[in-house]
Amino acid sequence: MASSTALTLVNRVLALSGDYSQLSTLSQSPADVAPRIVSMLNLVLDDIQKNIDFPSMKGQSVGIGDGVESVFVATAGGRRAYNIEYVIADRAHLEEVTQEKLWSLKAATAMAGNPQVFARTATADGQLAVDIYPTPAYGQQVIVGCTVLPTKFTVSDTSATELNDVDELLVLGAMAHMDAYDQRNRGYSAMYEAMKKKTFADTYKTQNVRITPEDYR
Repeated sequence: MASSTALTLVNRVLALSGDYSQLSTLSQSPADVAPRIVSMLNLVLDDIQKNIDFPSMKGQSVGIGDGVESVFVATAGGRRAYNIEYVIADRAHLEEVTQEKLWSLKAATAMAGNPQVFARTATADGQLAVDIYPTPAYGQQVIVGCTVLPTKFTVSDTSATELNDVDELLVLGAMAHMDAYDQRNRGYSAMYEAMKKKTFADTYKTQNVRITPEDYR
């Protein structure tokens, strides 16, 4: 189950704000209210997905080695590589190293044999990729697992994102941004922080996610 639609979420934010009536469609929004709230929902979406690998947002791509190319591109929209495997008879997981470490390994000696390590890199157009060392041999299968970015909301009534069970976080986070925009302090930032810590501590065993309301002054 994906998130609620943009229209539903915007109306929930409007209900909490108490400043505007409910909308039957986002196109009826006075001034720039609906586009502004949609932008704030996307800011919160950015905040909560930066450090959390949501189970619903994982993807993988499969490449075949040619004995020359060491860089393998991740799924379109890939954000963070989390699991790289090469496949011969059985799967083997590669250890992640920094790009600097990979460069030093390549410069030190040309190592033969099966792939051992990888470093995250990017293609010329900015797509996530991994650089593998030693270079996969001809015919070796490489599986690149990564997290992918969720779909952003648009100013469309039925727009939604794939993330599950984040409606409350999105609404309270948007309210925190709304208060920052209006230079008010109604406690929504603290409420968001409290719900976020409880939700992610229970579900993902981490509290390393923060929202930083914009300074709109």
